[in-house]
Amino acid sequence: MLPTVLELQEKKLGKESPMLATYLQHLAQIWQKQLKYTRAEQALERALNLIENSYGKNHILTINILKNLVIIKEKTGKEKKPYY
Repeated sequence: MLPTVLELQEKKLGKESPMLATYLQHLAQIWQKQLKYTRAEQALERALNLIENSYGKNHILTINILKNLVIIKEKTGKEKKPYY
């Protein structure tokens, strides 16, 4: 079996590298378009963890990943959309 791009990048950068978050976000976008929400959610949660640990909770990258994670959770019914 051929290694995935993510597996290759993990070997190159290390499994805890915040640079992996970019690959995880791209995978999440692909899986979201394929309606594979569970996989997309898992990828975004891992990306969020990597970015939060490296840059903190108030960093713009953290906030962007959180926004995308909420969108996935709304689509799966795990997060309710607030009504104003």
